[in-house]
Order: sequence, then C-alpha cells, then structure tokens
Amino acid sequence: MAQNGDNLTPKQLAAVAELARGSSHQATVDATGVSHRQLSRWKAQPDFKEAILEAQRAIYGQSIAAIVTAMNTATTTLVEICENQEASDASRVSAARSILENGLKAFGQADLDRRVEEIEELFKSESAETT
Repeated sequence: MAQNGDNLTPKQLAAVAELARGSSHQATVDATGVSHRQLSRWKAQPDFKEAILEAQRAIYGQSIAAIVTAMNTATTTLVEICENQEASDASRVSAARSILENGLKAFGQADLDRRVEEIEELFKSESAETT
C-alpha cells in the first residue's frame, strides 16, 4: 500500500505536517501560504485526511519512545532513592510505594493484554471454523 503522502504536493505535505502537530487552520494557512479555501478543500480529501492521520501516528510513536526512555530513567532514580541508606525514610518509602504500585499496574496490564490476545485468537479460530 502506498503512503498517502505520495500523491500530495509539497505545499500539501507542509500543511499535513502543520495540522498533524496540532496547528490551527489559521496557523497552517500562515505557515504554508495557501488560502483558507484551499486548505478547507484539502481537508475534505480522503488522501489528505489519511496523510494527517499517518503523520499523527508517527508523532505519537516518537512520543511513546520518549516516554519509555523517561520511564527507564525514572525507575532507575526511584530504585536509587529506595536503596540509598542516607535518604530520609519518607523518601525511601515513597520511592518503594511508587515502584510497587507501578509494577503491579504494569503486571496487570501485561496480563490483561495476554488474555485479550488469547480471546482474539480463540475468536479467530472459531470464525475460521464456521466459514
């Protein structure tokens, strides 16, 4: 499947980038030099809409990667505080509580994801048997 941006002009791609970042209609017009009317026409086109969604997905993916990196750093910091004998008891307890609470949430989410996958596979196999 071709990327939806493949059929867009450079001005359309610039507008897609602006809109995907959350720029307003007016800010996109100002940044790209296209008219309000032209931008409105583009926004009604399926390929243009899909290109915006693809760009937003890419931005979302980059944001998730940054969050994961920050989570690793935050976890390391919490462990260091928890293990630091010179830190106050309140700091160590707070760090330990955060590690435990977030660890349990992560474990619960992973277990839920696994169970949903099992149900989806079961549903797929039952659907395949009935066709």
